[in-house]
Amino acid sequence: MTAAQFFSDPAAWLKPELMFYFYVLLRLVTGLFIVLAYFYISGRTQLAQINSIDIIGNFIFGGIIGGAIYSDEGSYLHYVGILLIASLILTFINYLSRNSYILRTIAIGHPISIIRDGAFLMTNILNKSNKVDIINVTSQLNAQGLHSDEIYYAQIEPSGVVSAIADKAKLPSTIVVFKGGFYYDELKTIHKTDKDVLADLKQRGLGKISDIYLGEYKNGQFKYITTEGKVYPKLKDKKQSAEKQAKRAFCRKAAAQHRRKNFSCRIAGIEKIKTDS
Repeated sequence: MTAAQFFSDPAAWLKPELMFYFYVLLRLVTGLFIVLAYFYISGRTQLAQINSIDIIGNFIFGGIIGGAIYSDEGSYLHYVGILLIASLILTFINYLSRNSYILRTIAIGHPISIIRDGAFLMTNILNKSNKVDIINVTSQLNAQGLHSDEIYYAQIEPSGVVSAIADKAKLPSTIVVFKGGFYYDELKTIHKTDKDVLADLKQRGLGKISDIYLGEYKNGQFKYITTEGKVYPKLKDKKQSAEKQAKRAFCRKAAAQHRRKNFSCRIAGIEKIKTDS
């Protein structure tokens, strides 16, 4: 007996009492492969990557597979068709959530700043739409060995995990542009607008906002990754800016030591440093 003969008419080779278990096994294996294919296509290979859409999808898949196992109604082809339809719908919704800021905010969420400059942001915490559980936040901070008076910046990630930073010099960047679209809520938190981003792009000669794959704001300046994979400002520009800031700081210190309001400091294009002394 070949495999083709067996699967073409299993009832001819199996006892009636074994047919039920054969179809259960067949539907379980089929469902497993389809669900695994869905997770592979949607890029969900680890538990930490699962979002609210995937959780709902798990309930849907569980209902379809469980209903098919414990019910004799519906053919095998109908069962496979329903699984494929559910997979296509969930894949499409996941695609939209990755490429639409509004859908991403609804389905996945966005980081919520709760502490900035050592002060709690009560507006964000008390905002009912954010659903911040301050007791849970405090517990997570204590688990990290941090207390409220030691934290300079903290935010709740879309996954619900609290990220906290005690060192001002290690503040995280804020994403302001993604795939040519502005993140207006994030721009508002850093007191910037889309006009500031466009002006900065024009100054750097980067062209249109559609050419920007990812835009971030950190240490008082915007940083970009273009759709071609190039990073701005370049490392050389950063190095020159850091050197200029160091020389400026040196001039300020020298001016303060001489206690003169207009101390001449001709280094790297810095002609005069004014002091209040």
